[in-house]
Amino acid sequence: MLEPGQPLVIYGFGRNGRDAVRAATELGLPIAVVDDDPRALGKVPAIGADVLSADHLVLVTPESRDGIVARLRARGVRRIIVPDAA
Repeated sequence: MLEPGQPLVIYGFGRNGRDAVRAATELGLPIAVVDDDPRALGKVPAIGADVLSADHLVLVTPESRDGIVARLRARGVRRIIVPDAA
């Protein structure tokens, strides 16, 4: 659950990430996005992976996510959402 004003962090801005950003925006959720190339985000609010902590709720969108999830857990991030593969 998100605390008031706390963003849902969407990790990855590929096709799945863009879909997640669109859906979260339509729901009125505050968001922040982590991507390897922050320049690709345009006006989407960005956050660096290096500032993520146990306080963040992170939706990991890339299909190849095992390494990302392992790095997040090593940083102490425990609230990780991994969508089922379609």
